[in-house]
Amino acid sequence: MATARGSAAARQLRRRAAELLTNPEYREKLAPTLVAQKDVRMLPPFRVCDYTDFYASIHHATNVGRLFRPDNPLLPNYKYVPVGYHGRASSIVVSGETVRRPRGQVMSPEAAAPVYMPTRALDYELEMGIFVAEGNELGQPIPLERAEELEALLHERDRLLQERGYHSQVLVAAKGSLLFLIDGETGARQALRRNGGGEWSAGKSTYSAAELVAILESEPERVSPNALLRPVFQDAILPTLAYIGGPAEIAYFAQTQVLYEAVLGRTTPVLPRMSATIIEPAMRNAMKQHGVGLEDLFRLRPEDLMQRLGARAMPVEGKRRLAVTGKALDEELTALTEWMHSMDAGLGRSAETSASKMRYQMGRLRRMAASFQLQKDASLRRHVEAMYLNLYPKQHPQERAVGGVSYLARYGDALVDAVVAEAQELCPGHREIYI
Repeated sequence: MATARGSAAARQLRRRAAELLTNPEYREKLAPTLVAQKDVRMLPPFRVCDYTDFYASIHHATNVGRLFRPDNPLLPNYKYVPVGYHGRASSIVVSGETVRRPRGQVMSPEAAAPVYMPTRALDYELEMGIFVAEGNELGQPIPLERAEELEALLHERDRLLQERGYHSQVLVAAKGSLLFLIDGETGARQALRRNGGGEWSAGKSTYSAAELVAILESEPERVSPNALLRPVFQDAILPTLAYIGGPAEIAYFAQTQVLYEAVLGRTTPVLPRMSATIIEPAMRNAMKQHGVGLEDLFRLRPEDLMQRLGARAMPVEGKRRLAVTGKALDEELTALTEWMHSMDAGLGRSAETSASKMRYQMGRLRRMAASFQLQKDASLRRHVEAMYLNLYPKQHPQERAVGGVSYLARYGDALVDAVVAEAQELCPGHREIYI
């Protein structure tokens, strides 16, 4: 397999597969050979000869430890060294396979001897599996002396981002190292900075490069990367095929890509995850009734949207009078300021200031009329508040503020089918999922 030949071969295979599946020219030719996932029997991607099961959750580790050590469930080394144990590789199967109830020795409280029998209970755990395709060379740290080189690369990338109209996610400080050093006594995390002349400082303490290397070898848990270097650390330890993230997560990679190339000689692909808002029937009806789109909620403040709907709900005669008056006022003020400019430049500037105040007062009249309509029709305010609460709560994306399990409880498999159908479209941008 490509993965057995190393990350370069796997990367080449992945890029070619993505090209064939996303390019319309190839997609049409491949279509007859593609089979829906639901119509095939899945097989393990690798033959698993051995695996190590890590306690990734501190809560899980505490609960398991409580079974063996009720008075001291979480051993102190858990927070510093990964706790893992060998699992039974022969029991790994793909989803959908029949799970056989395991048998073993069971000792009942009232029994004098254990009995060999099927287990009475099974627990379900959410697991994450990672295939380590190509290992990294053990004991090959990145020289601290390269910190200046990496800083220069990041500053150049920041310049390019700004030149193209973007901004950096992380401010790269001068004479930094992209590393934090954990204080051996207080546990405080302090930025590691270059002082020049081969000296480094973290907080009030000063270190030589040799002293830092000694800490890295004897107490590696005390060295922590910053947000830009962290994914590079992670991929050096556990090679990653691809990241899937939202806009905020992906934005970091515009900077960290130069670190990937400098440190690892490669860049892990980053793919956008699906971003969507679930729109229930009541919200869909309210949006249709008032002519409101999801982009209106994202772009406008609630009070601005209320003003707009209030203006729309005004009687036709009121809207006509405001429009006619506003247009006439604007035309007369434009003609007057132009004439006064022709008389004298200073007089013209005074006329523009006065005209601006008059136009402001005209706008204020429109807002007052819209506010009166909002008070008169209380349902407008309720509908706007409901739309923001359900679709853009506290002006945050729904997917970040509302737990999806609440929708799953209400709509069951229908919601899953709708989300999967949207995800299969492979279209960029934010989606609207109507239930």
